[in-house]
Amino acid sequence: MEKCVTVSLKNNQNLKEFLSINSKSHCDIDVASGHSFIDGKSLLGLLSLDLMSPLKVFLIGDTEKVSAVEKQYRSSDIIAEV
Repeated sequence: MEKCVTVSLKNNQNLKEFLSINSKSHCDIDVASGHSFIDGKSLLGLLSLDLMSPLKVFLIGDTEKVSAVEKQYRSSDIIAEV
């Protein structure tokens, strides 16, 4: 399963939570900004993006794991409502 969600990393705490959730997940996570795609588990990769703009995040894995990651994003208030 692949699911696309939009996240907004408004501050350093959101970035830390995003990385923590991603690093503990058993999904592949790709982050898109413009024409750039980076690994969502890479701090250096994320810092190379424009974090002021909402980011498209592609969660790739089995349905249960993808849903768990999305739920963690929602509870950390990093899902952007667009």
